[in-house]
Amino acid sequence: MVVQKFTAEQARLYQERDKALDELSYLRQELQGEVDMEPDEADAQITEHETAAILIAIIEQKLNDIDAALVSIELGQYAMCERCGQPIESGRLAAKPDARFCISCQQVVENCRSKASPKHDSDELDPIYFSFPSVTYTM
Repeated sequence: MVVQKFTAEQARLYQERDKALDELSYLRQELQGEVDMEPDEADAQITEHETAAILIAIIEQKLNDIDAALVSIELGQYAMCERCGQPIESGRLAAKPDARFCISCQQVVENCRSKASPKHDSDELDPIYFSFPSVTYTM
């Protein structure tokens, strides 16, 4: 039997990963339910399905970020900004243990993404253009 000892960071990331997997399982089960075709009920159910689909995409990205953080621990690069190479602030890691960027670089990345995003006249998001950048989502 092999006993593996995890660092506190790894333990927290694995805990976050397990939580995300549980949420994914629940949301995927929700999506498998059929939509009632009664006009009064169908709209709400369709909205719930769309919301679940969006949340699944966000959580899948979160899982990718967690897995990348676990790999960075193995490589000895955890808590280092992928953009500037400087250490990521401890407060940021406490709030988002899978953070890939320091706060300064995070702001730059978000500004670049917002400039590259198409503008919408309505409050509704066009699913073709809507993306889930890993660096802006926190749970």
